[in-house]
Amino acid sequence: MLDRHGLHTGDVTLKNIAGSDARINCLTSSECAGATLDQPVIFKALDAGQHILGMTNEVDSLLYQVDVVNPDWAAAHRDAVVKYIRGTTAAARFVMDPKNRDEVVKVMADFTKQPEPRVREMLSYIWDAKNRVLPQQTGPDPNAVRQSIALLGKYDVLKQPLPPPERFVDASYGQAAGR
Repeated sequence: MLDRHGLHTGDVTLKNIAGSDARINCLTSSECAGATLDQPVIFKALDAGQHILGMTNEVDSLLYQVDVVNPDWAAAHRDAVVKYIRGTTAAARFVMDPKNRDEVVKVMADFTKQPEPRVREMLSYIWDAKNRVLPQQTGPDPNAVRQSIALLGKYDVLKQPLPPPERFVDASYGQAAGR
């Protein structure tokens, strides 16, 4: 994403700062010139006069959220894992269904303690299909897993040869949940 906006890895010093609250503090203290921020924290930055360099949807397939489980536990509790996947898939479909928008806004406003106009703005990014925030299928997208592994390899977080996505994702759970 940096390259797409005229910056190169050597032009910046990257810091690993966990959590958007800590990253916004770094940004607003001027210790950081930029930060990756989640909602609703991004709006604090915009309200403070910062601007958006890029959005994560500009990058190829990404994993926005990953649910991780011990493989042995998952095998011993397969029915629970399949039900969990079905439930999260149903929740994503509910959020994306236009007929549920008012209810989703109400729940999110209660949960985030944000005013309704801000919640609608936050949700507009999620509801816009081009942003690919919520999964479009049952279970992780293997291409998104592959893309994430490639990105980790590019920055030497994972060493070559890069592992296949199947090492991290057992598609049989998603397949069972889709039945």
